[in-house]
Amino acid sequence: MNKPMNPLRILENIPGGVFAINHECHITYFNQRAEEITGYGREQALGKTCYEVFRPEVCQSTCSIKHSMATGKESYDQQVNVLDRFNRPLSIRIQTSPLRDEGGRIVGGLQTFHVIDRPDEEIRRELILFELRKKMGKDRRLARIFEVLPDLAKSDAPVLLQGEPGTGKKLLASAIHRLSGRASGPFFHVPCRRKTREILNEELLGAGLHMEKDQQPGEKGILEKAHQGTVFLDGIETLPYPLQVNIFRAMEEGVYMPLGATETLNSDIRLIASTESDLEEKVKEGTFRENLFYCLNVFKIHVPPLRDRREDIPWLSRDILWHLSLEEGKDVHDLEEEAVRTLRNHPFPENLRELRAILEHAHRLTRHSTLTAEDLRAPMSGPSARKDVSASPQPKGSGDSVVREREAILAALGRNHWSRKRAARELGMDRTTLWRKMKRMGIPSAVPETE
Repeated sequence: MNKPMNPLRILENIPGGVFAINHECHITYFNQRAEEITGYGREQALGKTCYEVFRPEVCQSTCSIKHSMATGKESYDQQVNVLDRFNRPLSIRIQTSPLRDEGGRIVGGLQTFHVIDRPDEEIRRELILFELRKKMGKDRRLARIFEVLPDLAKSDAPVLLQGEPGTGKKLLASAIHRLSGRASGPFFHVPCRRKTREILNEELLGAGLHMEKDQQPGEKGILEKAHQGTVFLDGIETLPYPLQVNIFRAMEEGVYMPLGATETLNSDIRLIASTESDLEEKVKEGTFRENLFYCLNVFKIHVPPLRDRREDIPWLSRDILWHLSLEEGKDVHDLEEEAVRTLRNHPFPENLRELRAILEHAHRLTRHSTLTAEDLRAPMSGPSARKDVSASPQPKGSGDSVVREREAILAALGRNHWSRKRAARELGMDRTTLWRKMKRMGIPSAVPETE
């Protein structure tokens, strides 16, 4: 007679994700497919609440699995948006049921789920807006921006995003692209203020294809590679004046001139730009072209700074802490009220980027399961990282462009607590390239890197 198969082994082999919770909503079982879908290992998920792991928008108030435990009834085929380990949004369909012991008593809940691989247009739109709310906030001013975003995205007109550093302009630019008819095309993010004039010219325009006979054609530029896609010029106010001519022609006439070329190339792109400056003032100063300014002035979105929407701070902070706790295996799941008040009173000159950096630092240092105001004192005390690196020797023979790039690298390293991985991501280059630049520019790498 064959030995009966262990029921848990059966759950490990079904094609959907499965997890079980107890009456306190702590996860007591997490199958292999659930690990694959969420990116979290079961050792990370067990003991956590399902809300901490999945981080949906509507859960605690309208929780299906709680309802099943309370009523003893199953629920079927509900669509829920969640975030995975890498903060990527997923749309899943869930089924819930009560979990009973041998005597028929309800001892917990069971949920099965699978990813909607091919969401329709409505689900895809909601998923993108869900990601924005989770990562940027739910303030009424943001809500109004998110409301008009799908209609704005349908147009091919340029968009200008205005706001302070770290407010989420790149998230908005990506969302506009994904909501547009160009979503299947490429999306290029160009951090203009972190690149030299020469690099910007090469990356955007590419080398001319009409060269001497004994020369090979050069690398294609972004204006060519982004055909039928979107180009996001982040910090367009720093774009060199001559290069602005090519960008304007690409927008207005659909053509541009590559470096060293004798003929124009066609360009089919949508332009999204961001600025931290008053472009109209730049036009008056003569550093920004008037025709490009009016080209960008069709759709303007002002992204409010974090200090003007303080009600978002506790909600965003708890979500960041839950994610850090799962990632680092260190359970810091909440903030004391005094810590919340401390964060609300902080000016946040670098906005969301700074909030995350402060919480990452405090999370590493704290010995508590609830973050205290004292835990925040060190990461909020000032730009110590920048002071530490500012005295590093300048490389001999540096031109202005090298100095600017070196300063940009130092600033990125300071903001990211000397993590080369994160600094490279922010600067739009790979980590090996950043390491080579640091070595060439005399930037020390003695501070241990935190991945």
